[in-house]
Amino acid sequence: MKRKFTCMILALVLVISLLPLGAIHTQAASNLNYSENVVSLIKQFEGFSAVAYWDVNQWSIGYGTPGYANQTISEYDADLALRSRLNTINQKINQFTATYNVNLNQAQHDALICFSFNCGTDWTTQGGRFFNAVVNNAGVNEFLFAISLWANVNSTPDTNLINRRLAEANLYLRGVYSKSAPSDYTYVILDPNGGTPGSNGEDKVQAYVSGSNVNILAANPTRSGYSFAGWFTAPTGGTAVKYLSTATAGRTLYAQYGVPVYISTTYAPVYSGTSTSSQIGTVSGGSQVVIVETAQVNGATWGRYADGWIQLANTSYTGTSLPSGSGSSTTTSTTNGTVVCNTGVNVRSGAGTNYPVVGSAYNGQRVTIYETVNVNGSFWGRIGDGRWISLNYVKLDSSSSGSGSSGSNNNITWEGEGGSSTGSGSGTGSSSYLTGTVTATGLNVRAAAGTGSAIVGALKKGNQVKIYAQTTVGNTVWGQTDTGWVCMNYISLNGTSSGGSGSTGTVIATGTVKSNTNLNVRSGAGTNYPRVGTITSGTAVNIYEKTTVNGMEWGRIGTNMWVCLAYINLNTNTGSTGSTGSGGSTATTGTGTVISSTNLNVRSGAGANYTKVGSLTPGSTVTVYEVVTSGTQQWGRIGNNMWVCMSYVRMNSSGTTVPSTGYTGKVISSTQLNVRAAAGTNNAIVGRLAPGTTVTVYELTNVNGVSWGRIATGWVCMQYIQLTSTGSGSNSGISWQ
Repeated sequence: MKRKFTCMILALVLVISLLPLGAIHTQAASNLNYSENVVSLIKQFEGFSAVAYWDVNQWSIGYGTPGYANQTISEYDADLALRSRLNTINQKINQFTATYNVNLNQAQHDALICFSFNCGTDWTTQGGRFFNAVVNNAGVNEFLFAISLWANVNSTPDTNLINRRLAEANLYLRGVYSKSAPSDYTYVILDPNGGTPGSNGEDKVQAYVSGSNVNILAANPTRSGYSFAGWFTAPTGGTAVKYLSTATAGRTLYAQYGVPVYISTTYAPVYSGTSTSSQIGTVSGGSQVVIVETAQVNGATWGRYADGWIQLANTSYTGTSLPSGSGSSTTTSTTNGTVVCNTGVNVRSGAGTNYPVVGSAYNGQRVTIYETVNVNGSFWGRIGDGRWISLNYVKLDSSSSGSGSSGSNNNITWEGEGGSSTGSGSGTGSSSYLTGTVTATGLNVRAAAGTGSAIVGALKKGNQVKIYAQTTVGNTVWGQTDTGWVCMNYISLNGTSSGGSGSTGTVIATGTVKSNTNLNVRSGAGTNYPRVGTITSGTAVNIYEKTTVNGMEWGRIGTNMWVCLAYINLNTNTGSTGSTGSGGSTATTGTGTVISSTNLNVRSGAGANYTKVGSLTPGSTVTVYEVVTSGTQQWGRIGNNMWVCMSYVRMNSSGTTVPSTGYTGKVISSTQLNVRAAAGTNNAIVGRLAPGTTVTVYELTNVNGVSWGRIATGWVCMQYIQLTSTGSGSNSGISWQ
């Protein structure tokens, strides 16, 4: 019996071996008929028309079947005509699945029926992305991209057709018979912006699943003579988009083009704008970037690419012209400024609120102004090609004439400002101000600086005003008040400056400005606060309070007026260096680091019931002048009427200290070195340093047996720093302002 069974097996193997290749499939191709569900769905998409209508390029009637002019039809006959066409399409789909051995379920078969009813069946024999997506069982995002390409009317993406494609994809991928697309299926329209769409003019839209970063699958568009620089949120300027997400849902992305250059140095710093104080990263030597815009700022040539701005001296750029209309131009700046609107400000394609919004600028962002215009009494500044911003929300750097306050701060230059930082129209603009008296019989108050601006009020002789900012228009100095702008020719400034809560306080130190250039005066302790003026080298100052922010010591020289003490030569006979305040001595208890997971509230007194007067970011360094117990918690005073809960402050342990002038060293890591908010790998990364970067180390401490060093921008692991020699903090090449 065994021998007989074995012979049968051998015979079967012989028969199979004689069959031609391809005669046996692991699964048979589908051979299905369309369902009544898809008939109903197509009727919903098409709607019923008893009279023939012109539909893009043909006459249609009934449920979207071919017709002729002036033809009429009943619903019964329209249903017959629809089914007759579906029978033809059904046969084509089954031929396709048999030819390419595609196995479909009923919903997938119906989805292809619905798609082909609208787009035809040529796709089954011509190949292409959709053909490949079906034959190769593509992933979800690949399938969505492929089907969304079939959504054009006269070569232009149509949102109604895109939504139909998404509903058909929902049927194919999820088996849902619905005219509406699911909420998580979305798309972007890809505008070639003067170029030719990728894949021979095909790639004009991409559908995808929102909620996570999705790669852009569309082929790059082309433009003769230039290189594709990336997809951006606006035709000019805007923000580069490298992944599709919920933030890009339903938007149009624009191609931008430029000139390719190579980084010719070891690495090149990348900045958020045309200012060396706005570094956001680096690009390594030999990398290629495509420059889409250039600018001349303070004698340096800058170039913008997808990731930010770089100085073109670090590249192979030779002055090649950029494409017109791409947002690229070589311009000369007139001035720089800082955005001073807490909620950010719109960037528009032209000067005026009637122009479309093409982007936004955040509070504290540095901008370069290339030209200014007056629109209905309000000044606007151009910060790039097709990029304008209201100067009501920009504090300009250019200094104005006009007297400063008396005393040790009489060399402060009060800077010009476009307007209120709190909104259009009236507003206080800044917490620091000068006081003055109106000397004219009647003085007009205008909506913006200049006699061309609308009159919004008037002041009488003898009225007291607060001047928050000054700017020059047509050789005339104008000042911003609570209610608008006034001509400073008719204002007599008083001898002292005011602002903020509380008095100036007790002098705890004196010193002299040692900066080689004018020293910035800021409204608070830290470079993130707006500049309110500058002090010339050699000016004597009184210090009323000290605090440490991100490793830098700051001194208060007046109400809401702070300077970086790295640029102050303090006198040795000053006495106490502590900060004065209510209810405590001036002695310093020590320094600590904020360890809260979110911003730490600063309150006017020791307790959560006191008013919040500010906040500190995680990792901030603070000087604690006294500690008291309120209820069950300890509170530390870090300045005049400034208290924090000590549960969220880790006092620094004594470590090996470095002379205050610091040691210089070089980054020796093979990759970029993380800079952290405080010593230890569990602290937030606040920056990175490229290999070879020179730093000055001001303090050392030990965390879990590892040595950490404090530099100007945070803390670094000393295992990756090779110390070279001692040096001065102010001459280390690090900007402290």
